[in-house]
This record gives sequence, C-alpha cells and structure tokens, in this order.
Amino acid sequence: MAALPAWNFLKGKTAAITGGTTGIDRAIVLAFITQGCNVAVNHLGHRKDDVHLHNLIEEVKSIEKRGVKSGKILELAGDGELDIFVANAGVFKQAEFLKIEPSLVDHSVDVNVKACFYSCQAAARQMVKQGHGGAIIGIPSVSALLGGGLQTHYTSTKAAILSMVQSMAISLGKDKIQYNALIAGTIANVRIITTPTL
Repeated sequence: MAALPAWNFLKGKTAAITGGTTGIDRAIVLAFITQGCNVAVNHLGHRKDDVHLHNLIEEVKSIEKRGVKSGKILELAGDGELDIFVANAGVFKQAEFLKIEPSLVDHSVDVNVKACFYSCQAAARQMVKQGHGGAIIGIPSVSALLGGGLQTHYTSTKAAILSMVQSMAISLGKDKIQYNALIAGTIANVRIITTPTL
C-alpha cells in the first residue's frame, strides 16, 4: 500500500491508538505521524515487544530526517487533548470449534470486545469533556461479516465491535464525535506469523 504524501491533514491533532507497534495499528501510527498528528501508542509493554516499539520509534525518526513536518510519538498517560482514538488492539488464536475451551472464548471477549468498549467509552468521555468533538475508529475486521472454520470465537467478537460502532455512532453524534469502522481483511503481522496453530 502506498503512503499518502505528507500533506499535514492532521497537523496539531493528537491521537491515541491501542496496539500500535505491529500490523494495522503500526501502519496507522506511521500514517498519522506523517500527516502531522502526535500519537500516543498504547501497547502491553512486554519485554518481547520492546523491539517492535524501538523499531517504530526509529521509523518515526527516519520520517523526520526526510524533512517531513511530522507528528511525534507521545509517551504519556492520563489527561490531555484527544482528537482521534483508534481501538485496534485484539487477539486471535486459531481453534477448531469443538475444541475451544472457555478460557479462549473469555480471553477473546475480554480483549476484543470489552477492551474496545471501555477504551472507546473513555475516549468519548474525554472528547465530550473537551467539548469540540472528535473521531473514534473501531477495527472490527472482515471477520465481522464472513465466518471462518477456525475463527468461531473470533468472528463473534468482531461482529460485536461492528455492532458497537453502529450504536456508538448514533449515540455520540449529538456530541460531534464521529465513530467509524475500518473493516480490513487478514493482515500478516509478526504475531500471526509467529503464533503456532492448535
């Protein structure tokens, strides 16, 4: 996918993105930064993921060295202006329907549904408090629309996110908060490539 030229569409804006160090979320971070947006990257902070965060920071530095009037990676927690929130963190582990254990379903729902719901709610509360609206993007995936033989626990969580996007858009419109869904296909990332199947 070709990157947009650095037109500074998002100059002066601040975004928070869950995940942020690999896959779709990483691409969004880099696109936002290239467009002048400052981005807070939310990730788990596991030692094994340090290399991904370090590589992301180095890539942002290389964007700056090209003379692009880019945004910055923010390492903040807590209060501050929030213009855009992207709820992308999620988990997926292939499993045959008849062999799925309750713990896998619970983990999938906790991360893919509950974390999305509560993080979007927190972002919306901040935007309402600020009083000038904002944009929230949920990433349900094409799995919200199409089933998969080894994804019954996953597709249902992605369908839940799509439904949340629709309902939150209706709920938040009065507060000038746009809520959109980005429905992407399967994206090969480090986690998918290195996660063994059952």
